[in-house]
Amino acid sequence: MKKTFLTFLIILGMLGTGSARAQEEPPPCYSFGTPGSVQSGEVCFSAEITETSTAPQTIPPTDIATIAPTLTTSPTVTGTSIATAIPNNPLLLDWIVGDEIGVIADTTAKKGEFHNMVVFLNSATGDGVDKYPMNQWATVDLSGYVPENTKAVFLSGMLIITHGSVAETCDLHTYFRSGNSVTDTQYVGQTVEAHIGGGQRSNHSVWVPLDDGKFQFKWNSSTYPNTYPTHCSYGVNMRLNAWLR
Repeated sequence: MKKTFLTFLIILGMLGTGSARAQEEPPPCYSFGTPGSVQSGEVCFSAEITETSTAPQTIPPTDIATIAPTLTTSPTVTGTSIATAIPNNPLLLDWIVGDEIGVIADTTAKKGEFHNMVVFLNSATGDGVDKYPMNQWATVDLSGYVPENTKAVFLSGMLIITHGSVAETCDLHTYFRSGNSVTDTQYVGQTVEAHIGGGQRSNHSVWVPLDDGKFQFKWNSSTYPNTYPTHCSYGVNMRLNAWLR
């Protein structure tokens, strides 16, 4: 009968001072399988206890300059925005900070001629196209409809394309910026339709900063002013849902 020996080294971390002790008794052995068969044998276990150091380890303090060389100072609150304070870091931007949010209780209510549809255009019918000419910034004035000192508003709605009868890819973009901004921002909304007779109805929402109750809106497309029904028609509707101040 073959005898197989397995030696296990058990390293015991002791809480106090101790010493290594030898195993006083012979290791136990265990038989397995049917005697005389190929899958039989004997396993013996031996154990050895080794003392390990219990001295406390000193962990060096974290070196921020080593971990994040680009970190100079923590972002701080300045006025109504959080200053980035970390140059050349595109992930940390300026943020508008507020402590009060209002949500429209009745979206069907009107104040004079105002209702919560603050941006509306339909290139097929011409509605809103003069007010919001394509690829031109237009100012939307919400002063008198949101509280004084409102910093931003939340808008939601739909971007719409109805495809015409000719083969073409129709692309619609929307842009938003604060009332006094002169930066030509990147688009924040998009929808595309490429199938003849097809259409798109894409949900769209955005927070927009205000200056004196105003923001700016712009849209463009890939085929307008070519007209429907030969070419695609475009629509944008954005409702005022909430404000922040």
